[in-house]
Amino acid sequence: MPNFYFAEDGNWGDHTNLVVIDEDEIDEHFWASIEYTTDSERSKFAEWFKNNDHDLQPNSNGEFGCDLCDKWELGNLEE
Repeated sequence: MPNFYFAEDGNWGDHTNLVVIDEDEIDEHFWASIEYTTDSERSKFAEWFKNNDHDLQPNSNGEFGCDLCDKWELGNLEE
C-alpha cells in the first residue's frame, strides 16, 4: 500500500524518493547549490548532499561553489 505526504504549504504526493533533511545538516552552501539544480534532479542532489561531507570552502578555481558540488555537476559523483 503506498504512503503519501501532505505538507503545510499544500504540496502532497507519494512519498517514494522523498528526501527529508534536518535543518542542522544544511547551510547557505546547500541553498545556493540547490537553486542551480533542475526540478527533476533536486531530490537526487539533496540526498547526495546529505550523504557527502562538505568542507564548505570555495572551490579550487575560486568560483562560487565547492569542489565536491562541482563533481555533482560534472557527473563525477563521490559517495
